[in-house]
Amino acid sequence: MDIDCSDLYERDRRRLYEAVKAYGPYLLCSTIINILCIDTETSILSVCTGPGLLSMFGYFFHRLLHILPESPLNTHIYIHHSPHRVVSRELNLLLEILPPLVNTLLFSILQYILNFHIVSYKLLILWTLYYISVHLINYSIIGSVFHEKHHKYKDVNFTADYWDHIFGTNATEECEDLSHTIPNLLVSFILTYTLFNV
Repeated sequence: MDIDCSDLYERDRRRLYEAVKAYGPYLLCSTIINILCIDTETSILSVCTGPGLLSMFGYFFHRLLHILPESPLNTHIYIHHSPHRVVSRELNLLLEILPPLVNTLLFSILQYILNFHIVSYKLLILWTLYYISVHLINYSIIGSVFHEKHHKYKDVNFTADYWDHIFGTNATEECEDLSHTIPNLLVSFILTYTLFNV
């Protein structure tokens, strides 16, 4: 059986183009902001790999929350994903700050235990603020088709769209245009910069 390589090539070329179009502006902006965060505590290695590692850690942490049993300690499943939520929308949004804070705390503890500080405190704070704001504002308050799929199926679309595509947990082949998160990134950078330079 002969395989038409031109069709495979065209499909892969189209998928690469869609990924660059969807992720390119966000990745460019995040790279520039990471570079602006370089100081005596932050190395170029941290800038190049740190936020990606933290984001990937967040992906697996989010997946873990969906594997753990439903209990009041797992507020993400017990309240946020419950169809019979017994708390107000405001309290639900407030509780949704906990998972990224716990994610950052666990990542920090892991860095300390391993004595391998690849993500500086500045970048930890920046990306934690970013993640919290994207989930609360862009996904929960404004709304997102991609995030709605996560609430409908629970085993897809866990975090930044590119991780879901890499690990095969994306709901569709479509790439989410992450440009809508650039304002969150800029505000998170300004807050972090102010915190560390005042």
